[in-house]
Amino acid sequence: METLLITGAEGMIANHFATLYDGKYNIRFLSRRPVGPNVYHWDPATGIIDPAALEGVDHVLHLSGASLFGHRWTTRYRNEIISSRADAITLIASALMAQGIRLSSFVSVSATGYYGMDTEDELMYETSKSGKDFVSKVCLAWEEEAELLHVENLAERLVILRLGLVFSHYFGALPYMAKGCRMGVASILGTGKQYVPWIHVNDLCRMFHFVIQNPFAHGVYNAVAPEKVTYRDVVSTLAQLHTGRACEVWVPSPIIRLFYGEASDLLLKGNRVSCEKIEEAGFEFLHPELEEALEHIYQL
Repeated sequence: METLLITGAEGMIANHFATLYDGKYNIRFLSRRPVGPNVYHWDPATGIIDPAALEGVDHVLHLSGASLFGHRWTTRYRNEIISSRADAITLIASALMAQGIRLSSFVSVSATGYYGMDTEDELMYETSKSGKDFVSKVCLAWEEEAELLHVENLAERLVILRLGLVFSHYFGALPYMAKGCRMGVASILGTGKQYVPWIHVNDLCRMFHFVIQNPFAHGVYNAVAPEKVTYRDVVSTLAQLHTGRACEVWVPSPIIRLFYGEASDLLLKGNRVSCEKIEEAGFEFLHPELEEALEHIYQL
């Protein structure tokens, strides 16, 4: 059985993947607060990592990073957002070099924010240019740091997955978007016309497994579902599924910006993103369409 080391042990995606693929891999975690078996200490901020974590490891799945959502983007938090991603990769690369380890694969997440948060007129492919806003700069720095694994020949394959919003009942953006929907109220932020690149959490975890196991998978892939939807589509569909009706209530953009500051761009802006490349590589989505995906998530 191959050994997989996952960063971001505190994150729900890491734990969801571990639950789905328990028995498929010998899974280890890196955590700043290690508790339990197969959890090893590290702290990218201080450059500390337990060397035992990497011994015998075949693959690394890099999921750690300070959340973009739920915090105001102060100067201090901006720095944390960037450093929590880039410094972590640098630390892993340094440890691999020091221990003379070469991985079979290094898989890192990035985000569709790479393309910019207001690019709705154009369908974004992996070859599209990066944007110029803060999220774009974060993703660019993230991906450039990951390239270090390729440059230093520390992994046979480097794969970067640019994530859309990960839809789950328990975490991520969907619980925020779903507020009121159980009573048939669809709260539409801004115009509601902003596109929402999305993916069911189970499909995302399946995609992780796919690129880890596929020897031909390398480079950048967009991790988004095929169906292109808007914010209004998501919340109205949720309300309809829960109650059979959707009472649409618009929340003006200035109110959202008052609460979230610049981070409100994550809710008020969006982009249309292609998943053609990952499908051509042979990946098949179990939940390609929004309505069925939401029915599955909420067991409706």
